[in-house]
Amino acid sequence: MEKTAAAKIAVGKKSGEEVILDFIEANAGLFNLKQPRRELTVERKNTDSMGREHVVFAQHFKGIPVWGAALVAHLDGAGGLSAVNGRYNPTPDDLESIVPAMPEGRAVERALSDYGTDRLQELSEDVKQMLGYDGPQAELNIWNQPTTNKPHLVWKVELRPNTVERWMYFIDTKGGEIL
Repeated sequence: MEKTAAAKIAVGKKSGEEVILDFIEANAGLFNLKQPRRELTVERKNTDSMGREHVVFAQHFKGIPVWGAALVAHLDGAGGLSAVNGRYNPTPDDLESIVPAMPEGRAVERALSDYGTDRLQELSEDVKQMLGYDGPQAELNIWNQPTTNKPHLVWKVELRPNTVERWMYFIDTKGGEIL
């Protein structure tokens, strides 16, 4: 009930994004987010044929994406908040460091070594363009261990060994362990 009231008070005064962030911030303890406005960034939004707005927020921590974490908020046609759902993680403020000890090039080498370079097929430039892939690259992410929900600073390495497969490696930036 408070959720609906808070959202309706803001209708006409604030953008949909502000209504949503106000609600999440007012309920930060419930969401386990310490600073929702810093941790959530709009990834995309759309308005459906019924006039309802849907906003997808990606989760970040100190500018680093939290892999697979997003909240989706739904506003009714009048701009009132009707639902929030998604998959996200508590603020990972127990990370030891956000500075990787391992360089990204070593993470790519580690992924290639694990997969086996002899299994890689050479992709044509047209196929690379179609797949949006320009070879293995590492991107810094925060990845949460599924069984413990413990956050790890990782290099996320994507391998496209052929036109069908897509492999994602999550390599701990401290010791190079594949998680």
